Amino acid sequence: MPLRYSDSRNNDRAPTAQRLLKAARRVVMRRGYAGLSVKAVGREAGVHESLIHYHFGSKAGLVEALVNSLVEDPGLALVEVSDGDGESAAEALIDAGRRTWANRSEFRLYNELLPHILRSTKLRQHVAGQYESIMHRHAEYLMKTTSLDEQASDRLAALGLALLDGLGLQSSLDPERFDQAGVYELWRDLMRLYITAAE
Repeated sequence: MPLRYSDSRNNDRAPTAQRLLKAARRVVMRRGYAGLSVKAVGREAGVHESLIHYHFGSKAGLVEALVNSLVEDPGLALVEVSDGDGESAAEALIDAGRRTWANRSEFRLYNELLPHILRSTKLRQHVAGQYESIMHRHAEYLMKTTSLDEQASDRLAALGLALLDGLGLQSSLDPERFDQAGVYELWRDLMRLYITAAE
């Protein structure tokens, strides 16, 4: 059985805060990060900008919540794992990866925010922590379903996340000519070979 995902993004936020985050996403997608302002988001959401200050404190707080809505996407979280073998483990993680960046607009939004994330110590540390958490969950899945040790599982999971980001970028740059299916198939084969060799 493949990995499954929940779909309850930001459900713990007040409805108005969710509405403001959705408006902020639309503003960034249309105007880029440079066009993101408290006034623009308030106008987009059809509410007074004071509500942004109420829910997020400032533009910086809004950006942090926007970044969190991406890096804490339940689509990145493992909800259920199953016993299996190396082949099914590779299949499950590849499938999880492919679905992670299936939504090109989400990936584009993340890359629009990435320079700001890298310039902010707080956001950089936060996103790095999220990556580490995702990597460890994938590594735990590998250890549960294969005979890989902790070090090998950590390395394979870290490599998988790096590949995901790179493949997502290539696919976004040139979706018509990028052989996504072929590359994922090669990645799957390499994972199976690595897992089989370790067993």
